[in-house]
Amino acid sequence: MAAGAGPREAYRIAADMERRGEDLYRSLAEEAEDAAVRGVFAELADEEADHRELMEQLAEKYEAVTPPGGYDPQRAMELLRGYRSVFDADRLGLERERAVSPARAVDFAIRREMDSIMFYHEAREMVSAISRSHVDRIIDEERKHFRRLSRIRAEMGEELSS
Repeated sequence: MAAGAGPREAYRIAADMERRGEDLYRSLAEEAEDAAVRGVFAELADEEADHRELMEQLAEKYEAVTPPGGYDPQRAMELLRGYRSVFDADRLGLERERAVSPARAVDFAIRREMDSIMFYHEAREMVSAISRSHVDRIIDEERKHFRRLSRIRAEMGEELSS
């Protein structure tokens, strides 16, 4: 297995992504004018903080395990790092806008949840069967976030951001 391309690195990347998600949701909560939307973003930030703590614990405790046959750790790490760079680039675009509409913020959050779900599906293949239950739990949580944000977005109406 290539150095730095193992499960521990995947957990560290995951923890970093969760921290970034937490920061994003906290900033969106601060900017939200609608109290209900502000509350949702604050709750999502707290949940992302819980995810981050779990990923940090797993990164520290994880013992190197050879992934299942046919697994290419270099390719997996390229994909995982790619998710992080897409997140960074898209967030920079959002932050440059200064005045972010509520619909734009929710659209952005929905995309980040989809990215997180994809990321964790990739990361899941990098860990032992025992650790997969932890990753599966996070995937379920990210799906809940996606569904919740999608409902909020539907309630906002037809306004689409460009």
